[in-house]
Amino acid sequence: IPMTFFSPTTPPIARRTTMSVPLEIPKDTQYPNSKVVRFAVPSDKRNWNVMLPNYKPAVLNLHDQGLEKASWNVVGKNASYEGHYTVEKGYPCNPLGRTGIFGRGHLTEFGPNFISIPIVTRFQDQGCSDSLDTPLEVLVRINDNKEVFLPEFKTTKDVILTEEFVKILTSSISTNEAAQVLRDGVKRLLRRGILLKRGAVESELNTDNAWVEVFMTSYHDDDDETLKYLYFDQQHPAYQWVEVKHGLFKDKVHAKYFERANYSRRASQYVGSNIAI
Repeated sequence: IPMTFFSPTTPPIARRTTMSVPLEIPKDTQYPNSKVVRFAVPSDKRNWNVMLPNYKPAVLNLHDQGLEKASWNVVGKNASYEGHYTVEKGYPCNPLGRTGIFGRGHLTEFGPNFISIPIVTRFQDQGCSDSLDTPLEVLVRINDNKEVFLPEFKTTKDVILTEEFVKILTSSISTNEAAQVLRDGVKRLLRRGILLKRGAVESELNTDNAWVEVFMTSYHDDDDETLKYLYFDQQHPAYQWVEVKHGLFKDKVHAKYFERANYSRRASQYVGSNIAI
């Protein structure tokens, strides 16, 4: 069955589940790689407009840099894709609501921290992409604990394709003249990306004053003419092609949008029922 490409038609409300259905911050939830515990916040108290008189979150700034004087909601710099966010006493307020932690946590910037997450897929058996039995492979990053994640690249507002991502993707292509055909193929592939998510997500790194906003984009080699030639050398050992299987992604955000990537390209018959959400 050939892959059909089209723009996702998911209603805007469904794309912003994290905004319409606030998550509860349970008691004794520890911030990653720290001993700091979040202040418990019920789901109906996440919204900044709802009073929470006894709210006293712990303060956590894991970087030396403090809050510099800044103009918030500046277009092209620190404006959020969720719209205008509140600023209290000089500190930006997370548009997803209270998190139980005040400060910046592990994040490098107060306000929005933009991350590009490319979802790059290919069929394992490039010669049989019309078979329902053809395994799908996805480009992943594997950490020291052998945990599998989608690649993530720090970026700035409106920059979806980072130079680092393109460099890693094309690292195995030689510089000779014959390789230019392959480089042109990569350029065409990257121009056909489908933007799945642009905006704030519920991340364990989020705080009251710093939050993650993602560009989640799907790329698939529908012609089977480019990605089958790309591999990753010793310069980038953390990046690999892996076969899609049940429970591949433990990160819920990665799992959710990986499934959406395949539905958006009508490839759900291959992997939709195998993704752990």
